Parts: sequence; structure tokens; C-alpha cells
Amino acid sequence: MGYMISRRFFCLFALLWVTSLAVVLSVPAEESEVYGSSILQDPWSFPKNGGDLWENPRAVFFKTDVVHTEDGKKWIRTQQDIMGIFPVSLDSFYRLFLDFSTYPQFMPRMVRCTLLSIQDGRIFDVQNRYEVNILGYRYPTEYQLQFRVEKYAEDRMAIRWHLLSSDGTVGGAEGGWFLETIETGRGPGTIVRNLNVSLIRQDFPLQVQIMNLVGAGELEGMFRSIYKEILRRRKTGST
Repeated sequence: MGYMISRRFFCLFALLWVTSLAVVLSVPAEESEVYGSSILQDPWSFPKNGGDLWENPRAVFFKTDVVHTEDGKKWIRTQQDIMGIFPVSLDSFYRLFLDFSTYPQFMPRMVRCTLLSIQDGRIFDVQNRYEVNILGYRYPTEYQLQFRVEKYAEDRMAIRWHLLSSDGTVGGAEGGWFLETIETGRGPGTIVRNLNVSLIRQDFPLQVQIMNLVGAGELEGMFRSIYKEILRRRKTGST
């Protein structure tokens, strides 16, 4: 019995980190036809006073529900809205984002991030592998994403993405990062918003409740990991 519970928690934490990366799953202002998302906000509607986000990224929206696909499978649909401010220029954040091979150095539980192809200098196919290790057991999960960069102005950019394939743990995902240069009392920075929606395989009855309990904190932890890496690169002069 203890072994079965442990296996279920391996699946849960691995799936939470699949939904958290970007590293994540954006929904534009219109409703998603594929996933039925109810996130209808303008992705550029950042808070007027976002100073409290400087060192405290916030998951302002996190929702789960269970959906059934036409093939009879049951999935957990997650919808998320995360914001944070990073003490770095938009271009520097973008360079960090494109440094895929270094993700395992600062993103928890990611063991490999491989750039598969580049199209027109703005479309990137990437394969990620996560491994969750708990009590001596290892639960791996792999998936491929395609990122598409859209530049709107010198101070505004979107990096949209969608799922290409997975090992079966993710039934679908789409998303993106919305970036904008801002001025704060501490100097220039980049405010980052991540809107996302995904379908995660349901493996056990209490999975939804546990995801609701810890999911927002896991996502905020991802933002804090990026924040720490930015500070480290600034200190070493590598940004």
C-alpha cells in the first residue's frame, strides 16, 4: 500500500512540474477552442502597481477541473495565471529563456532540455525531461514543446508555445510568456505574465485536491528559481 501511495505522489509532482514550465501554456484573450479555457483576460492587463511582485511572484489564478475527451479518457484541466517582476531588461530575460541547455542547472527536477530545431530564428522545438526522486523511487516524464516568439514593440514581447508530443502524462497544453519593460522605484525591470492551460492525466481520485493544495506554490517556486538565476548571472556578468 505504501508503495502505491508513493507512486501516486511521484506522478503528481512530475505532472505539476510539466504544467509549470514554460517554462508553462498561455491563453490569448479569446477562449481556447481546444481546451475550453475560461481564462478570458487580456494577457497585457498587468496590475498598475506591481511593485509587490518584485521579489514575490504570485499565482493570481489557479483552477482545476476534470474533463472527459471523446476517446473516453479522463483528464485534469489546469488553468493558471502567474506574474512576477525581474530585475533585468526584456532582452536579457529573452536570452535566458533561449538558453535551453542550461535549464537543468536552475530549474528544479529538470534533468535535460534539448533544442531540436529552429525555424526562421523565432520558432523553437524543444524536448524536456523531468525526473522526480522521492524515497528512492524515480518517476520520469518527457514531452516536446514548440515556442513561437512574437515581438510587438521594443518594450513588449510574447513567447507562445504548445505541446507537440508527450509520453502520455499530458493530453494537451498551450501557453506563453507575456513580457513588458517597466520602470519601478528600484530601476528598470521586466514584468512577466504566464497564462496557461493544460490537460493532465488523472491517475488517482485525490489528485485534483492535492494539485489545488500545492499547485500555486509550485508555480511561484518556478518563478523564484528564474529570479535567483537572473541575480546569479548579473553578479557574474553573464546577463
